[in-house]
Amino acid sequence: MDTPMVKLDRPAVLTPPAPTAVPGERVDEAGPSPRILRFDRTVDRNLVHRLSVAEVFVTDHRPAGPDGYQVAAQLPRSHSYYGDRLSPAAVPDPILLLECCRQAETIGAHEYFGVPQDSKFVLSAWRLSTEPEPETGPESGPGSAGGPGPGPLPLTITVNTANRRLRMGQLQRQEYSMILTSGDRRLARVWMDVAYLAPPLYRRMRSAARGGEPKLSDPGDRQEGDLLSPYRIARRDPANVLLLDVSADPGSYAAGLRIPVANPAMFDHPLDHVPGMVLTEAARQLALLAAFDHTPDLGTAQLSDLSARFERHTELDPPCELRAQHQERPTDRFGRSTPDPAAVQVEAWQDGQVTARFQVAHRIGGHR
Repeated sequence: MDTPMVKLDRPAVLTPPAPTAVPGERVDEAGPSPRILRFDRTVDRNLVHRLSVAEVFVTDHRPAGPDGYQVAAQLPRSHSYYGDRLSPAAVPDPILLLECCRQAETIGAHEYFGVPQDSKFVLSAWRLSTEPEPETGPESGPGSAGGPGPGPLPLTITVNTANRRLRMGQLQRQEYSMILTSGDRRLARVWMDVAYLAPPLYRRMRSAARGGEPKLSDPGDRQEGDLLSPYRIARRDPANVLLLDVSADPGSYAAGLRIPVANPAMFDHPLDHVPGMVLTEAARQLALLAAFDHTPDLGTAQLSDLSARFERHTELDPPCELRAQHQERPTDRFGRSTPDPAAVQVEAWQDGQVTARFQVAHRIGGHR
């Protein structure tokens, strides 16, 4: 998905209203009962803009009223990127949940709102809020990359849409509110604002912003710099680290963005920009480092809330710097750190301009 904010008739906001719940069985299919969602095979990879079938998590979909639909997905038992953790967790990786929502938005735009297959999807903003992990129960404990249990995890995403904008009958922009559940357990809420551009308009916009045609990502490209140790952000594999030349001052951290063009989970196919999913993961990594660097809570910290606003494309060729501002973690009356660290503000800078802004918060273990 493309990632800058397109200047249409209304700007996106960084912190939208919290998504509202959608009745899980509100469907408008003919017949006395809705068709059961299937989890036994993935959808056509083209409908979720993926080259590799291994990176397709959506398995089915069905309508749910005039403005909504439901999507089924299966979270993998293991994954080289989403499952890369120092210690097992009882909850799915929030960035994996966000990717499932990106796929749910994409397939819905094509299947229910008539967006042509060759349209360019431009992400303006999104927000993620996850639920605390269960403290007890048969599904808690280490399992798949998706979280609980020993096998792949079924996921249902219930989608409502709002603020639809059409031009000559064609969808131009729309907001999505999503509720993510697995069985009876709610996992997360996601909101996003996405615009849709015809290829000629997208090419003109990109060329005008750059002063020429943008380059495409090449898996052979290499970046110089001191790569952060994966253990400092609770990972094992250096291939999943996106931070270079990290520096720290009181209350702030900075790092160069490593663009993972050779990582097939982050760059599934050639792109002419840094995608929103990669920038979001980079912001998560720097926020985690800023809040928990050299603390014993690093291994149990879980992403709880994330807001992002994409203001322009982040290009592949000029260097991009990430800057994080954070406050000291709250303490109780005995001076002990509380489970809730302060939110970390992260900005992506390129050529003297901010390309994206993030607010990221983590919880420790199962606490809010």
